[in-house]
Amino acid sequence: MHSLIKSPSRSLRFATLALLWIAWRPADLTAAETLYAVRSGVAQDLSFDGATWKTTPQGLVGTGVANVAWANQSLLSKDAEIQIRLTLNELNHTAASISLGPGSQFGFDGDQQRMFVQGPLFGGITKYLESAHKYLEPGRPFLWKLESRDGRLRISIDDKQVYETTLQSPLGNVGLRPLRAKMTVESFTLSGELSQGTWLSPQQSDEVTIPTLHLENETDRQVVVAAGTADVYQGHPTTLLMPDGQTLFAAWTLNHGGACGPLKKSTDGGKTWSPLIDTPDNWSKVRNCPCLQRLVDSEGTARLFVFAGHGKMQQSMSLDDGQTWTPMQPNGLHCIVAPITILPIENGQRHLAVYHRGAGDKDQPPLQIWQATSSDGGLTWGNERMIAAVAGANPCEPLLLRSPNGKQLMCIMRENARRLNSLVMTSDDEGQTWSNPQEVNAALTGDRHCARYTEDGRLVLVFRDVAPKSPSYGHFAAWVGTYDDILNGRPGQYRAQLLEHRGYPRDTGYPGLEQLPDGTFVATTYVQLRPNEKNSVVSVRFQISETDRRANERKPTPVGKSRTGG
Repeated sequence: MHSLIKSPSRSLRFATLALLWIAWRPADLTAAETLYAVRSGVAQDLSFDGATWKTTPQGLVGTGVANVAWANQSLLSKDAEIQIRLTLNELNHTAASISLGPGSQFGFDGDQQRMFVQGPLFGGITKYLESAHKYLEPGRPFLWKLESRDGRLRISIDDKQVYETTLQSPLGNVGLRPLRAKMTVESFTLSGELSQGTWLSPQQSDEVTIPTLHLENETDRQVVVAAGTADVYQGHPTTLLMPDGQTLFAAWTLNHGGACGPLKKSTDGGKTWSPLIDTPDNWSKVRNCPCLQRLVDSEGTARLFVFAGHGKMQQSMSLDDGQTWTPMQPNGLHCIVAPITILPIENGQRHLAVYHRGAGDKDQPPLQIWQATSSDGGLTWGNERMIAAVAGANPCEPLLLRSPNGKQLMCIMRENARRLNSLVMTSDDEGQTWSNPQEVNAALTGDRHCARYTEDGRLVLVFRDVAPKSPSYGHFAAWVGTYDDILNGRPGQYRAQLLEHRGYPRDTGYPGLEQLPDGTFVATTYVQLRPNEKNSVVSVRFQISETDRRANERKPTPVGKSRTGG
């Protein structure tokens, strides 16, 4: 991993492709290799992400959400042909698609049941096409064909052209994604220059090899910011520490990914919290995970923001340190979860935000990482583009942090297909280009990371623990180590379980993390504390000196066998 992360960065940005309608000549592939991935309804040369594929008399049938059948070889040249004879059982919000290369796809059901193309092969944007019903019927077999030659790409259904564009890169991996539909495949062939598939395979062990401390039963560390009840679910908080080192804000939602609006303030470093602060009425009409940010523009003006939204990203602003807030307004970006971190770049001249979205700009695979920049302290945003896609994986909910020497940006991502550990990539040019994503160590594998540096230059990260072999799996956890540990795939120093979640599996861990002037860390999440009540927003307080001492008293756990056999 060390050599891969430090290799020269490769941009995933492609220029917008113009449609040039010219006479089409079928690709001359007489000398090409042909891969029969599916023949007569039987898988011949496929790899499966997800177990919900089976052979039936009608053909190879796939169902489910996180489920893709990949051809075992990829297309290396621009001159190629793909033919797939398949049937879809429905065209009603399925988003079934053909996956192409890292992060591109042709989808059969997007906005208003229109077909769509998306990803780097298609200019890095989502383009909606005609109605799928014009070309195919649920339950009826059809032939989907892609032909490319001389820098042109043509897609047809039953020999009727549905899309044509220029082609700037080879097609890469090809996969079948049923996504909320039943996909029945009779045949699936690739012709062209073929090589082995290039999607990311597990490289790291899935064993957690460093000590895990247990703080979850030490209730004197816990502060309930907003109590859940038998009927009220408090979820997905983030926090913001003001420059005075004592004033904290916390924002969250009602219900899982639900309405925004709850906002509280603490003036004593999170020991006590105010009643709910009045917020504009339309906050409650915006859904999903509000994220608090304090952004200072190049002229020195500081503004507080709450970013939220599922689809169209929204933002609200305060110019009086959180006393009053503007209504939520769309900012032109599209996301599933608002940016967890927004960093100043180029010596504070601009700000960089990273976030994720999926097929058809919805919360569905394949998930991709996008970024945008602001030149006016967060008032407006532009330069939106996709920066990471991993074939066969679903990177999402990215965290941004800067290296100790300030010269590098690191992005840590949740991997929602659950094939890999969490992912990491870096940029040495303020986000213009990024390295290829790679796995982190299992000890840092989690969802929705949040990070702060200690006074001695180490890192504390908190997250929902999703490492399957972790002693704190499914609960709220912290990791202590160095930036170089992450960069080099090392496990770090130790971990700690901060809270035990006693409810629906893994429904915890969307955290805020702040460090007070006295060194106290305040980690805030949502968690079900007791069996008969719904989730509460809860803070856990700890100091690195005390966790260091307790970790030094622990013996390291034995190193286990690697998932890949190493």
